[in-house]
Amino acid sequence: MNIRQIDYFLVVSEELNYREASERLYISEPSLSIQIHNLERDLGCKLFMTKGRHIELTQAGHALIPKVKNIMSTVKETENMMLNFNNNVGTTIKVSTLGSYLIFPVLKKFQKEHENFSISLVESATGSNVTSLLNKQVDFSVLFIPIDNLNLNYHYLFSNRIVAVALKNQQFKDVSHMSLKEISKYPLIGLQNEHFIRQIIDRRFRQQQLEPDYRYLLTSQQKCANIARVTDCIGFITDSFFKNLQSLGIAENLKIISIDDPLSVQQNGLAYRNDIPMGDMTKALVSEIVDYYADRRK
Repeated sequence: MNIRQIDYFLVVSEELNYREASERLYISEPSLSIQIHNLERDLGCKLFMTKGRHIELTQAGHALIPKVKNIMSTVKETENMMLNFNNNVGTTIKVSTLGSYLIFPVLKKFQKEHENFSISLVESATGSNVTSLLNKQVDFSVLFIPIDNLNLNYHYLFSNRIVAVALKNQQFKDVSHMSLKEISKYPLIGLQNEHFIRQIIDRRFRQQQLEPDYRYLLTSQQKCANIARVTDCIGFITDSFFKNLQSLGIAENLKIISIDDPLSVQQNGLAYRNDIPMGDMTKALVSEIVDYYADRRK
């Protein structure tokens, strides 16, 4: 019996539902079931029994709860005591994201409340973020979803529109929306191929048999916006990124134009590996990010 198994047992005993418990623990349901089975094997008795579609604690399971709660309380007290001996050495939570602006308000609050923990933040495209997760280079990532990989789970955060961005001038003064066919008639600013936005837009161009005239292929939405400021080209960014520019007061000479295409609306989420248990502080940060966007959707 180990601390991880005890933690898993306590969560399952509270939820009495493997799916809900696995979501709370940020691991896959099969992995959780295996850990509980291993714990029962080590103890030599059943802790849960199946009743219809539900599970219930056995007599042994009920008896175990107060014992392991005392163990976990002692473990937590010990961890806190050890932390006090070395307050200057903290844990680094490694995060990758499409843009730091997506989670900066949460990170700022989190670091203020947890001074002994540092956060390593990398901005990259969705494809690179997935690779970093699979290579265990980051603890979690904020990216475009869905993701088709059995090793990854994700939480929906919000819907994000892909929009066109252009210089606010006479040419686009009264333009609020355009079709891709209309946009394709202008010189374009695009992101490089590994970016999800570029992949979505190019797929729609191909489906409509349109030939985009890319004059610039750039590495970030910020660079797309910068080029749009000084040229007559139309670029592609997300609505959330443009709102970030507005909040910084640097979008006055830019105009966004809605794209008349259903695929312009995409979903952003938070992804993590389901076969590697998160540390307590990482779980706390993930929960704060998920709650932050849940509150914004209300």
